[in-house]
This record gives sequence, C-alpha cells and structure tokens, in this order.
Amino acid sequence: ASARLGVAPDEGVVFEDFRWDPAEGRVVLGFRAPVRDRDGIRMLGALRLLVDPEDYLYPLLRDWPTASRTAESLLARREGDRVINLSALRHRSDAILRLPFRLEERPDLPAVQAAQGRLGEFQARDYRGTPVLASARQVPGSPWLLIAKIDQSEVLAPLRTRGQATALLGLAILALAALALSLQVHSGELHHMARHLELEREAKTMAERFHHLMREANDLVLLAGPNQEVLEA
Repeated sequence: ASARLGVAPDEGVVFEDFRWDPAEGRVVLGFRAPVRDRDGIRMLGALRLLVDPEDYLYPLLRDWPTASRTAESLLARREGDRVINLSALRHRSDAILRLPFRLEERPDLPAVQAAQGRLGEFQARDYRGTPVLASARQVPGSPWLLIAKIDQSEVLAPLRTRGQATALLGLAILALAALALSLQVHSGELHHMARHLELEREAKTMAERFHHLMREANDLVLLAGPNQEVLEA
C-alpha cells in the first residue's frame, strides 16, 4: 500500500500540490504520510488524504476580491520555463492544469510576470489580450502565486464618465456664454433698428408736414440752404 501511494519509508508527512487524479476524475490536493508502529520505526502502511479544492478554495477565489464585471483571482505556479494555472479562469473554466504558458511566449501575462519575480501592483495583458491592472503575491510556504486582476476599462470607466460629464458641462457653459453674447448682439441690433425706424418715422412726419404747409400756404415759402441758395419754392 505504501508503495502504491508513493510513500518512502523514511519520509514524514508530505503535501501534494494540485494535480489531476484519474481515479477521482478531478483536480485534488492531497497529503500522504507513513503509518508506523508504536516505536515509530517499522512502517506498517501509508495514509493519503485528498482535498477537493472545489469545496472551499475555488469558490473563495471566484468571490474574491469583490463583485465586478471583469475582476478575477487565480492561483498559478512556475514549473521550469512555464506557468501553470492552478484554478479556473473566469473566461476559461477548462484552464486548471491544462493551459500552460511559456515565459518567453507571453511575457505580458500577470502570472508570467509574477513568476519572474514581479510582485505588487502593475499593468499587464491577460490571456484574452485585454489590458488589466494586476496585483500579485507569493502565498507563504507554498510555490503558489496569487494574482488578482481587473480590466483597465472597468477601472477607468468612472473617470471617463466624470470626464465626459465635465466636458458636457464645459460645452454647456460655452453654449450659454455664446447664447448670452448672441442675445446681447441681437439686442443691440434690435435697438439700432428701432432707432433707425424712429428716425425714418420722424423724417417722414416732417416731410409730410412741410408738404402740407407748402400746399396750403397763401404766402410765398422758400426753403434756402446755408449759402442762401433756394432749395424749394
């Protein structure tokens, strides 16, 4: 039994990383340990405990860090020149242990950058080729990398909305200013037109009065200019 479980006589408790278990037909975590006699010398057998990450770990990753349209968290580990996904991806549920990325092929991936030692917050492109903001941490005591990422478009959407609102407000202010200026100019034009009509009305009234006087007068009426030239008689 110990040989079938891969337990060496001289080893203690061993943690088994994420792996595909053909017998279970799923990805499991495990622990294996030798079972010894009371003296702890003779090995009587071996014990293996299997943990289904779907019971707790994967649901936790799916719900963390926050409710979002594009955010997701994932676990990964480096194996030589490749990075292996240890959890399902939001847009690739079949990626667990089946979607390795070579470091030199996709240097822009958050998991690849984290595997090369870039931890903390940084910009990257995810497996869809979408620009994202990522945060990566090393899980203590394990080869796992924990990466949380979110599309830049979702992060910048509120800023774009505010920018658009500010732009619209600025355009509205400019439009109001132009309208006020237009009304002012139009008001001046109306005033000028009203004054012109009033002058024309006064001139017409004056002309009608002169014609009436000249037509009805019994005396000689002469209209002379400044140089005493007769303009009308």
